[in-house]
Amino acid sequence: MPEAREVKRALKVVALVWLALWVSSLIVWLSAGEPPVPEGLTSAETPVFAADGPTGERARIVYRDLGPQAAPAIVLLHGSPGGLDNFDQLAPLLAERYRVLVPDLPGYGLSTGARPDLSIRAQALELQAWLAELG
Repeated sequence: MPEAREVKRALKVVALVWLALWVSSLIVWLSAGEPPVPEGLTSAETPVFAADGPTGERARIVYRDLGPQAAPAIVLLHGSPGGLDNFDQLAPLLAERYRVLVPDLPGYGLSTGARPDLSIRAQALELQAWLAELG
């Protein structure tokens, strides 16, 4: 059975390796920028909001737009955690009759993650601005 000193040394090594890997992944994540929008999805730049109003910044909302453009629109909103892929089976069925808009909510999935406020009010204001830009 290993001595307590050897166990402590091994735990320190594991902790240091974990910390180094975590810092490295954080650096890569912060420097990578936004990933490209995959085929079949669209993006729009919208104003960023805090609960008390616009911040003056703009950010990307990535979304799927299915069905006839002239048809009445249905917007499918995922929960938290979640993403636009939550509706991969439902959206095509609805798109036979409606225009179906399925966004990655602000701060989730492929939409810009850095937001000053992820409250329900701020997200609602951003989605309202996104829908206004889509007409």
